[in-house]
Amino acid sequence: MSKTARFFAGLRVADEDPADAFLRVTSYRGAEVIEAPEGTVEVPANHVRFSVWVGDRAHCVVSIPESEARELAAFLTAETHRVETV
Repeated sequence: MSKTARFFAGLRVADEDPADAFLRVTSYRGAEVIEAPEGTVEVPANHVRFSVWVGDRAHCVVSIPESEARELAAFLTAETHRVETV
């Protein structure tokens, strides 16, 4: 499987936010079939998967198609640029 992952440190903004949280973003370029004793999983190509980790455990995961990932990147770029120029 062709994939790239990057971790982003979390920011505590409320007392109940965990101190050791981070976001893992993985870009999947190629498809792959993974076989395990529990069953087979088909991982599709061209999607981005976000997982919220606290310590060594993922608490939430969501995947979006590559087209949505490009929209997200454009949104974040525009918003962070807008904030910098205000």
